Formats: sequence, structure tokens, C-alpha cells
Amino acid sequence: MTTRYRIPSSAYPVPPASIHSTNPLHPPSDKPNNIIEHTKKDATGRVSVKKYLKGALLGKGGFAKCFQVTDLDTKEDWACKIIQKSSLTKQRHKQKLQSEIKIHKSLSHKNIVRFHDVFEDKENVYIVMELCPNQTMLEHVKRRKRLSESDTRRFMLQILDAVRFMHQYRVIHRDLKLGNFFLGKNNEVKIGDFGLACKLQFDGERKKTLCGTPNYIAPEVLDGKDGHSYEVDIWSIGVILYTCLVGKPPFETADVKSTYKLIQSNTYSFPPRLEISESAKALVRSILQSRPEKRPSIEDIMRDDFFLGQGIALLQGRDDPLNTSGNNSGNRGKLKDALIFSSSDRDSESSPTKKVTKQMGALDVKDKTNFLLPTSSSSSSSDPATTIQRKASDCGSDAASSASTASAPVSARSDKDVPVASAAVEDEHAMRNMHNNITAALSSAVKGSSSYVGTLPLPQVWVSSWVDYSKKYGLGYKLSNDQYGVFFNDSTKILLQLDGSSFEYMERQRMDGNNVKFDKRSSYTMGERPAELNKKVTLLGHFKNYLNDSSKVEGGDKGKEAFDRSNVAKETEDGIYVRKWMRTRHSVIFRLSNNCFQISFNDDSEVFLWASRRWVTYRSRTKPLRTMDLKDAACDADIAKRLKYADDILVQLLAA
Repeated sequence: MTTRYRIPSSAYPVPPASIHSTNPLHPPSDKPNNIIEHTKKDATGRVSVKKYLKGALLGKGGFAKCFQVTDLDTKEDWACKIIQKSSLTKQRHKQKLQSEIKIHKSLSHKNIVRFHDVFEDKENVYIVMELCPNQTMLEHVKRRKRLSESDTRRFMLQILDAVRFMHQYRVIHRDLKLGNFFLGKNNEVKIGDFGLACKLQFDGERKKTLCGTPNYIAPEVLDGKDGHSYEVDIWSIGVILYTCLVGKPPFETADVKSTYKLIQSNTYSFPPRLEISESAKALVRSILQSRPEKRPSIEDIMRDDFFLGQGIALLQGRDDPLNTSGNNSGNRGKLKDALIFSSSDRDSESSPTKKVTKQMGALDVKDKTNFLLPTSSSSSSSDPATTIQRKASDCGSDAASSASTASAPVSARSDKDVPVASAAVEDEHAMRNMHNNITAALSSAVKGSSSYVGTLPLPQVWVSSWVDYSKKYGLGYKLSNDQYGVFFNDSTKILLQLDGSSFEYMERQRMDGNNVKFDKRSSYTMGERPAELNKKVTLLGHFKNYLNDSSKVEGGDKGKEAFDRSNVAKETEDGIYVRKWMRTRHSVIFRLSNNCFQISFNDDSEVFLWASRRWVTYRSRTKPLRTMDLKDAACDADIAKRLKYADDILVQLLAA
């Protein structure tokens, strides 16, 4: 087994050629010691010099010192790590630097330290990166002694989002700790130091390098025989969560050997004198599982009751706050409990992913590439008797656009694109109207006065059944108008037209100079489509076949008994699809492309909020699907409770 020792302050790397030779562009210079020069030669041979003024020392380690520097041209402040070339004496150090630069430069996320530039002179390597002026979370926790649960949630959600992003690109950080979480000007978390990070070449690859920081290292790394994967980062997240809540790491001792023994035996406790919520303790315990396969995924952690409570998980600054999945089938009690089972409890339940894999056996293994999310094993469970299994898993990441995302050829019809600005305004306007209408209805309701008479039309389209296979591909669903669609893990969508011979394909795009993203829609026929879409079209067919089989049994085609075409809103139905989706502790939420919300609760009830009218469509186990005016629906205690829940979601989305 290869052994890799931790470098206290890792040096950021340079291109391979730079490590082995002296650049002739850097002759001896008598420049002042506080000036750093970056000499560049362009393709024409013209030489230019970028100058940085070296300022205060920010930190140092065995191989590097980090200074604040100022670009003398732009006056921008940066952090600059300076590594002496004389310290790069061993080949493994040079290889480590080469790997680190490749990984760090490839990652662009709001909660990851931004890599700006790398260059060298005769003596040093210089790495210029984003300046984080508020030190690290290590100093922050030390100053506070420990963090409140509110602050812990805020920091942890940012960390989780960044780690999820890395894992989507098959990057394992392997040294997540408070000291590597830098704080930006608004105290936002920025993960840095990729000195021990690795990139997996294929799903299932295991690394056997012994590396990490003693207090945060996972037991399988210490064991070494079976290797390790993404779960080592999950373990570190559990240690970080505990440290924020308690003020010190769970396995900390006076010497490393004792710490390793505690980690291997998984021995830790919560100080009884501290007030820590049961949900926080339960989450720590669920993460710090000795067996890596029992640990929850990043998505599971973000959906945990510690973060959700009675509402929804909102990431600060997420492009798509509605982007997870859910369950609406079978035994609701078991599903609800599955979200809070310990890992040992979950082991006894059947795996939703395995059941779907068995029933969708036609999927070829070679198809499981490109747009897959390398997540850890599922932590949710479901009733084994339920045919349609829907594992709770976040399936949207616009940042991780993949090789399978096709660009539309000239023949593609893309005339349905919505202008970015108007789409964003319409989206927010619809949510705000829903919120205002629900608030007004609830405040004026006379409880008990509703007779549940639904004479208004049903929604034009709703999600009647779905299957969550986001462990590998995404969410497949069937609409009430018999159209089928898939929300893929790379946030692209596909919708089969009713004739079965054509489809629409939606991919996320951002307008130049505009941070708002929108779905660019293109239409194709089955006979004339880009080769890049063949795989997704094949998956669409598999999802359709599976949903057709599943719709014949319990859990499929909800509300079908009330689906009368003559009682459907007279609006165009074609082209409506699932634009966003998420799961909370108590429900599954679909955001349709016509801005309507569908909330399917774990007790088998459903609420459908109309975007353009003051109406709500409701069904329960005992009451059929009916559309009512909001003011009438709010008088029914059961519906009012669900409307309040829906309004809480809208408020949080609007705040985000």
C-alpha cells in the first residue's frame, strides 16, 4: 500500500514541464523582494510582464508560504502560495503537484477557492488564487467555542453542496477539515487545499493511498485492504458536523495512535453538559458508520431532518432550489420512517435501486456512463411490496453538464425558447401570486364550512406516476395525458410526444452576461435525431416500458379514476414537463414547466397549486381528485394544513 504523508500547507502545482526545468524567460533579476513578476510569452513571441505586490504573510507550511498579493495593473487582491523549487526533490512531490493543479483548475464552484493562475521563476512556483479574508472555519469555531445549530446548518449546507459538486466530477478531496474551509468576505465557505485530492478514472475504482488528517481520517483508510472511495469524504463531513456542534473533533486524543484506535472502534460520545438536538445527534451517528456502505449519500444528508425540519432544504445560492426527487407510492409509513432509519435498520430493507435494476434489466451496463452521478449507496428504503420504487436522491446539477448533452443541429426546431429575463420574472411572479393567494385564503377561512364540492376543471397535466432511478440515470415519469418524460441527472430533460414518433429535448443554458438559466427546447423525430441523444432516447423507452407495467398495480397513475377529458382545463397540454423536483421529509414536490406546483404527501394525499388561477386541486385516500377555489379549500382543516405546508415552501423559495 502506498503511504502519503500530509503536507501541512500543500503547494499548488505547476505544469509538468515547469517542474523539471528552469524557464529561460526568467533571467537573473534585481527586482525588489516585495514584487512578484509573471513573465509570459504569447504565440507571436511577444513578452509581457504581470506584476504583483507582495503583502502580508497569510500562512506557511513545510513546503510553502502564502501571502496576500495585489495585482499592480487591476489593483485586485489575491492569495499567492509560493513554493520553493528546491523543496520538490522527490518525484512523488512533483507528481502530486501535477495532479493537484489538474484537479483544482477543473473545479469551478461558489464554495470552492477559485484557482486564478500559476507560474514560476528560477527559484519558486507561484499559485495565485481567490483571497479569503476571514481566515478559516477552524479559527471561527475556536473563537466561538462551538457553533449554534443554525450556524452549523448554514455552513454545512455550503460544504455539502461543494462536496457533491466534486463527487459529480469523480473528485474525492480526502482532506476535508475545518482548516481547509476558508471564509470569504461574507463568511461563505470556500473549500481549498487539494493536495491530497484524487480523481477516479471509472465508477467503482478504489484508492489505497494512506492519507488524510488524523482526526478526520476514515476507518477504511486506516484499514487499507479494500481501498476507499467517496465515502471517506462523507466520514469527514460527520467529523466536521460533530466538531461544529461540540467544539472539538469526536476522536481527538493526545496522540495519533490513540486517535486511530478510537476511529477504528468508532468510540465517541456527546458531552452531556451541552444542549444538542436529537436530530443533530442522529445525523452525526448516521454519518459516522464504520462500514462505508452504510453511510448516507450527500443528498441524503441534505434531506435529513436536521436540515429540513418541517420545511425544505434550501442551498444558499443554488441555481435550482427545486431539484431533488421523491416517493409517492405504496406504504407511506415505511417510506417516511426510511428517511430517519439508522444504517443498520436500513440494511434489512430492500434496495429501491436494486429492484428497479432488476425490473429494468434491459439496460446495458455500457450505457451507464457519461451523465452518471458517482453517488454513494442509497440510504433510503421502501416497502418491498411496492412495485414503483422511488429512491430519494437529488438529481440536478446544472454545473455538471456532461458529454451526453447534445447540441442541436441546424435541422432542430428550437422556437420554443423562453427569453431568460421574462422567464425568470414569470417564475417569481407565479410563486409570489401563489403565496399571496394562499395567505389570503387561510386568513379569511371559516373552518368547517367547506363541503368539498369540486366543480372546477382538473389541471391540464399532472404527474400520475414516476420511478426514481437517479442512482444511475434520473427520474422517469408519466403524465396524466399519457406523455412520458425523464429528468436526467445532468439536468437535461426529454419528453415523448403523444404520437410516440417525436420528442422534445431540454438542456440548461445561460445567456451571456446573465446568471439566470433556462431550458433551451429542441424538437426531434425518432428517425432524425443527433447521435449524442441515442442513449437518452433508449433510456426514455426503458422508463416508459417500466412505468407502463407499474401503472397496472398499486402506486401507478394516481387520480386516473377521476380523469375525465371533458373536465380538464381547456389549455394546450403539449410540452408540459417536470422542470424541477425535490423531496422533503413529508412530501415530494414537482415544479412543472407551466409554473404549477404538485405536492404529493407521504400519507397519499396530493395538492396541486395552479399558477394562473386561485384554485387548488386536492385528493386524499378518502376523497377523490377535485378542484376548488382556494377560499373554499382553506375551510377544510385537512386541506388547510397542506396549504400552509405548501406556503412555507413557497416562502423559502422566494427568500432564496
